[in-house]
Amino acid sequence: MVNVDTTLQMYRREEEEKHAKALASKNNMSYVSLVGYPILYDVLKLIPEENATKYMAIAYLKAEKILKVATPHPKHTQHTKHTQH
Repeated sequence: MVNVDTTLQMYRREEEEKHAKALASKNNMSYVSLVGYPILYDVLKLIPEENATKYMAIAYLKAEKILKVATPHPKHTQHTKHTQH
């Protein structure tokens, strides 16, 4: 039997993903889905929890001098100033 709540929740999630992709494209930014993405704790803690919560930003990948940060607010770049090096 199909669960209506689960189906509606999945539909809303798909709509959120479409909106996020469009917003990223509009701002000339990459889109990444972090669902199931393995984030290392050492990378995650590069943005202190207080700042991550305040700016709704999460560090998810670090390679050499590049830190990739995900946020639902791509125009708010101030969160990149609040990382720990």
